[in-house]
Amino acid sequence: MSSSPTISPLWCRSRKKHVCLDVLQPHDITTLVSFTKKSMFVFGGYTGDIHSNSNLANKNDLFEYNFTTGQWSEWKFEGRMPVPRSAHGAAVYDGKLWIFAGYDGNARLNDMWSVSLLGDSRTWEEVPQRGDCPPTCCNFPVAVARDSMFVFSGQSGAKITNSLFQFHFKTKFWARISTEHILRGAPAPPTRRYGHTMVAFDRHLYVFGGTADNTLPNDLHCFDLDSQTWSIIQPSADSQVPSGRLFHAAAVVGDAMYVFGGTVDNNVRSREMFRFQFSCYPRCTLHDDFGRL
Repeated sequence: MSSSPTISPLWCRSRKKHVCLDVLQPHDITTLVSFTKKSMFVFGGYTGDIHSNSNLANKNDLFEYNFTTGQWSEWKFEGRMPVPRSAHGAAVYDGKLWIFAGYDGNARLNDMWSVSLLGDSRTWEEVPQRGDCPPTCCNFPVAVARDSMFVFSGQSGAKITNSLFQFHFKTKFWARISTEHILRGAPAPPTRRYGHTMVAFDRHLYVFGGTADNTLPNDLHCFDLDSQTWSIIQPSADSQVPSGRLFHAAAVVGDAMYVFGGTVDNNVRSREMFRFQFSCYPRCTLHDDFGRL
């Protein structure tokens, strides 16, 4: 099969259905994860006026939103807890919520905590980490696939890189994904960035948006977990590709990725929603290959 770029009408605008949530206390730069079809969890973030940079306070509270009842509830804990933070990463695996890194108002972090979302236990546990752990960082995405959590780039001061890290939940071991394949002529990883999103679907990780060295790229990068290689998905001319943006949201629903909002050019906040159809990728190249025979 040919390794030529993927050309498909993969992107389109999506109609939005508005849902009003009566939140107990609004937080900015927080993390939302969905545990089941019944509940969504919100951890941390900060409150205050982000525009005037006043009264900012990081939080370490955990709220659950029940989709069935439309009600919020706050979880109460005993014992040690993660320090209040924002711009962190969060994932659900094996019935637990996992929190990694972030910013506590003074410094970036790289600690990890977990809490069971099952039963009546209300205790946080700090997770021991081994291996090649990412540097302290914030404003990065995480994605879960194959019993692992993946972290790509993010804000880490002078240490910022475009490295992809893999944390294996069962062994608590970190590994930096090798880039030796670049020497074999494969496409390079995405440039370093923060404020981007990353989702997992099938055998791929998809990275979109963020800001990279004062630019707002709108390329969609794909990492193949089998071949350990990166590629850029090139949509056809009739696709409605979202403009470059950062601090947007992305989620997988069915066989599609939805991208909502974000900050675009001139610090304008977008209310647009776009859909990327996974079923159109990878494009079959059989017809093109036969044409070359």
